[in-house]
Amino acid sequence: MKIISVSNIFLTALMYAVITGTVLAQPPTDRAETATIKPGSNWSPPGQEKSVAFAFPEGEVTLTSSGAWSAKGWIRHAGILCGRYSVGVQFGIGSPGCISVEWKNEPQFSVSKSQCNNAILKHLVYEKIPELKKSFEKITCARRVVRCRGNCKGSGGTFTNEQ
Repeated sequence: MKIISVSNIFLTALMYAVITGTVLAQPPTDRAETATIKPGSNWSPPGQEKSVAFAFPEGEVTLTSSGAWSAKGWIRHAGILCGRYSVGVQFGIGSPGCISVEWKNEPQFSVSKSQCNNAILKHLVYEKIPELKKSFEKITCARRVVRCRGNCKGSGGTFTNEQ
């Protein structure tokens, strides 16, 4: 019969937490970027719901006149040890270039995904914020936030076109 010491259990749990990125004591790391509406994207055929797309350099964020929104894109994780990533979006009204934005909602975050070993994973988020209906015609900016918990390194949590 093998006797397992308390210190071995602690070390095993600590190693698991570090490898999987479940170290809860660390505060989350947020990376945010803001974009204006893509030119020409606010046109909708007659009889269809209006929608707009935002000009992020990588990935895609869209909003419809009903308050439904989506965010799609590939997120890169830097490093071997794991991090848990979720994507959040908020919408607002601001001047050209999204300066001095009045945000209409707090970021709504997706369920997080664990990423390890320099992985690139596709993140898809679909939500609806009915309160955005009344501001839809005035919304000019979107802010996309990538939140990471665990082992989040310098270039981790960035959207990329690589797949």
